[in-house]
Amino acid sequence: NLPAGAVQSSIAVEGKSTGRLDIGSIDTRRVAVPRIDPAAAASERVYAMLDRQSAIRNPARPKPLRRHHRELEFQNISFHYKPGTPVLHDVSLRIPFGETVALVGPNGCGKTTLANMLPRFIDPIEGGVLVDGINVRDVRLRELRRQMGLVPQHTLLFDDSVLANIRY
Repeated sequence: NLPAGAVQSSIAVEGKSTGRLDIGSIDTRRVAVPRIDPAAAASERVYAMLDRQSAIRNPARPKPLRRHHRELEFQNISFHYKPGTPVLHDVSLRIPFGETVALVGPNGCGKTTLANMLPRFIDPIEGGVLVDGINVRDVRLRELRRQMGLVPQHTLLFDDSVLANIRY
């Protein structure tokens, strides 16, 4: 009895040398044969998603964004993922520099959607997000995001040192 990896290697070598793949003599009930076709199709879909152009673009004439020091403001924000199903409607919120704010509410009420507008992962359908009076749509993405720290709601930890996880 060969381990599954050894049998798979034999199959690959035989297929390469003869130009055909013959697994008729192998008891596939006991051997893990890789499923290449579904994996190839899935990888094509993943690469297609990665190759898509983002709808969020840098402005043609970007404004400089100095180190923030006054306030963060969400002005009359409205947003929907599907037309006719609003997630946020006419939301306004002003947060003075140095203040800590907690967005609290039930699942699906728009907390994460609102937070995702600050680094411009998404843009509001209506309204604007302002940092010290400058609309984030008028600032280069890199310059905007350089001033932020992001703590996702779903944490991902690697089997590594604390320092390596913090660096990620």
